Amino acid sequence: MNLSIDQNQDYSNKELYQFLSGVSLPDYVKEASTENVKTAETLEKSAYADPDFRKFPINSKARVYVSNAYFVNKVAELANLRGTAYVEKIAANIQKAAEAYGILGDLQDYNAVAIENRFADYVDRTIVVKVAGDNEFDLFTIKTASDVQNEADRFITHLDNYPYEWRRPISEQFVKAAEAFGIDELPDLIVKYAGQYFPDIVAIKDELNRRMTKLSSQKDKETYAKLAADANDIVDSVEDIFKIADICYFTEKNAGLYDKPHYVKILGDPVDKFFTLHSTKVAELMDVVTMAGEKYASSDLERVPADIFEKAFGFVPKVAEYSDILPTMPKSDVNLFRQLSGVNPI
Repeated sequence: MNLSIDQNQDYSNKELYQFLSGVSLPDYVKEASTENVKTAETLEKSAYADPDFRKFPINSKARVYVSNAYFVNKVAELANLRGTAYVEKIAANIQKAAEAYGILGDLQDYNAVAIENRFADYVDRTIVVKVAGDNEFDLFTIKTASDVQNEADRFITHLDNYPYEWRRPISEQFVKAAEAFGIDELPDLIVKYAGQYFPDIVAIKDELNRRMTKLSSQKDKETYAKLAADANDIVDSVEDIFKIADICYFTEKNAGLYDKPHYVKILGDPVDKFFTLHSTKVAELMDVVTMAGEKYASSDLERVPADIFEKAFGFVPKVAEYSDILPTMPKSDVNLFRQLSGVNPI
């Protein structure tokens, strides 16, 4: 994950609004136009408090003020990322620029308010996983946005150290922590364990059959075969697939497969293998038309000229009829349609 360090990476101005809200801004800040995202490409290095990385522009009153706002609110993260010497250098350069523009008092006023707000709003967020009865284990402490990513990476790196039944609640709490800090990215496996990916039922059946070949027990093989055969009858796909993943994990663990690094690599985590569709992809797949057993995006079909439909199918279907009529087209006609239109399955 890339956390924004200064205004040049805050493309949506989300943090800018947060940092300047509730503060009595000087007129030169109110009147300044929004920073262009290409600022880093157009200014000389000397225009930055951090000339090496081109961060924190300080070549105008407004830029000094805004750079200071970002710096003050991210000083702890910057210290963790680049060390105290870096922080001290940036602070000194921003102060020198403020003195040169005669706005040091404005920055001091802002910093006093920012520090007061930080302590007033501070919440020590600790991820707690309840494993049995009233017993709780404090596993991860989240205090800053960077903590979310660092601890999430640590969790995934050492995933095998955490009992399987803990992984979902841990992941769900990481997602909540990320939302609290406005973070959009977490490792995919955490998001999958948190239930924000969805299964492709056809792929599930193939995956079950693949995993079945690694088992030696005939009883276990029969269990997997039945799970694959019953996959089409799944109603609550997310929870039902989690139950199948549970069965796979404990079956394979009891069979000793997870004690063999070679098999661990071949099999992979069942949750990772079963939940392959992100929510955005599912949204895309909701608007599809099946032809000759393959899925086509409705939006792609709607752009095809009428004469192509006429040549391939002998008629021009209405958009509202796509889902009813096109699935009945012969495979040979569908292949001709693909050649003429250039539209391929998704």
